[in-house]
Amino acid sequence: MGKLIVLDGPNRGAVLHVGPGLTRIGRERDVELGLPDLHVSRRHASIAVEADGRATLSDLGSKNATYLNGIRLVGARPLASGDELRLGDTTLLFLDAARADGGADVAGDPEGDTVRLPFAEGTPEHAIAAGAAGRVGRPRYLIGDTEGIRRVSELVQRCAPLTTTVLVLGESGTGKELVCEALHRLGPRRRAPFVVVNCATLEPALLESELFGHERGAFTGAVARKLGLLELASDGTLFLDEIGELPLAAQAKLLRAIDRRQFQRVGGVETLTTDARFVAATHRDLPALVRDGRLREDLYHRLKVAEIRIPPLRERRADLPLLVEHLLHELRPQVASAVRDVTPEAMEVLLGYPFPGNVRELRNLLERCLIFARGDRVTVEDLPVEVRDAARPIPLPPEPVAADREACVAGAVLPPLADVERRHIERVLGQTGWNKTRAATLLGIDRNTLYAKIRAHGLAVPE
Repeated sequence: MGKLIVLDGPNRGAVLHVGPGLTRIGRERDVELGLPDLHVSRRHASIAVEADGRATLSDLGSKNATYLNGIRLVGARPLASGDELRLGDTTLLFLDAARADGGADVAGDPEGDTVRLPFAEGTPEHAIAAGAAGRVGRPRYLIGDTEGIRRVSELVQRCAPLTTTVLVLGESGTGKELVCEALHRLGPRRRAPFVVVNCATLEPALLESELFGHERGAFTGAVARKLGLLELASDGTLFLDEIGELPLAAQAKLLRAIDRRQFQRVGGVETLTTDARFVAATHRDLPALVRDGRLREDLYHRLKVAEIRIPPLRERRADLPLLVEHLLHELRPQVASAVRDVTPEAMEVLLGYPFPGNVRELRNLLERCLIFARGDRVTVEDLPVEVRDAARPIPLPPEPVAADREACVAGAVLPPLADVERRHIERVLGQTGWNKTRAATLLGIDRNTLYAKIRAHGLAVPE
């Protein structure tokens, strides 16, 4: 029998049991595992545990998706001990039967703070909470419901179980490192190190030493042998951030390490091997760097065996309400703020702003708003002046009520309020591509109210 430990959410600290067979999770009364979270669907997800203990996670058509280790779940995926699930505002840590019966895993955040769970001493749950070994880091989340983000999630899940080299492309602030981290956390190497090399911040003279290591006496100051990041990432993942900044001198050595799994320390003669998986990311135009002679063509083609391109925020504006809701929930405890959401008018300004810094800029902006907002909602006045000035409103199409106005002039009876409401809701849903989160924000109502009105008016997505 496995267990789910609630790391965050309305019932934080609870331990939920997952038995053999199918366990459905949601707010419906007849599900096997209920969650008191209004952002969880009535039947949100399920965990199927086979006789041999293997577990599979599936989404049951939830309204705001299921996330596995930071990535939106597409189809069914195997579930392993230490995996982190997010449903609505609830974050869960899954422990398989072996670890749930007293293993040493600890639920924690990226800084390593143990989640304090209200368990009696001597219970397996208390042992899990009190142990220091096997600490599990909390993943970040790639939030979105647009086609572009769905495609990214699908590619991540397709590539994660492989050893294939992956190249992640996107503008600054789109979440390239997050995607590379998800490739590691969703794959079989999740328990091994995820090692990051930022090729843009290291001095060229030190980069080779950091990447491949060096022998004693290899250069002035090399007083002892040093293991390189390539050795430290063995059996795990080596993430080459800003690969376009890698000096030419190191590119040939890196290509050999990727192709032949062989390398030498600086100043060394011994040929070493590595089993690290390579993933790389950049915001640069790599074909242009190849043409300019700043990037080896053979290395470029070796890196882009699989390619994942993350769309900028301006190309997925419909994700903005979901991102704002998620980031406010994440940032609120850090700044001890009482702000719970943004006003519809402020959301309209955000929707019209191009966000050249993408999600990173949005996060920084919301953190500033949480600090300086005067009420419990972010208003237009709380937004920076530069954001308000640069925002361009996204116009809705004109309402099809010309005939009604002519009828009013002629003294005819006005249409019923229900008809006006139905027509307006249908118009806003059409403008947002039936993105219910954004439509609810534009209408100034919550999502549950919108769902109720959609059912009451018999509205459906047009074919």
